[in-house]
Amino acid sequence: MWPGTKIADGTRFVRVQLVYKDDKGRVLIIDCEYNDCSLRILNIYAPNVDTERKIFFKSLHKWYSGNMLFFGDFNVAQTPNDLSMNNIFKGDVSRNELKELMRKNNLCDVWRTTYPKQRTFSRRQMVLQVLKQSRIDLCLVST
Repeated sequence: MWPGTKIADGTRFVRVQLVYKDDKGRVLIIDCEYNDCSLRILNIYAPNVDTERKIFFKSLHKWYSGNMLFFGDFNVAQTPNDLSMNNIFKGDVSRNELKELMRKNNLCDVWRTTYPKQRTFSRRQMVLQVLKQSRIDLCLVST
């Protein structure tokens, strides 16, 4: 379920409702209901530029709704363990905004919580014949 794809309108078991989809393909939000349980799913593709990404993360606070699954390409490494040895953990103005979004909405990074020190990467890129790897694709859940 990535931005720009079609959302099924549910089955006889699960009710699915499109809540919001932006014009740029960066945000897709659906609500799912099964019996008396509800879940909001946010799928994002964050901007590449850190100042734009900070504003983008700040804009997501309004979509918080109880039980959440929040995943996608966040385009920022949260910790040095999210980068390969060939990368430098640089300052990024969006990182604190993402941490604040997680704190205010009780969201935890499922992978990092389960594997606090392990290095695994979701993005690989050759830069000047050097392999750069990072974990910028995240799955956050409400706790």
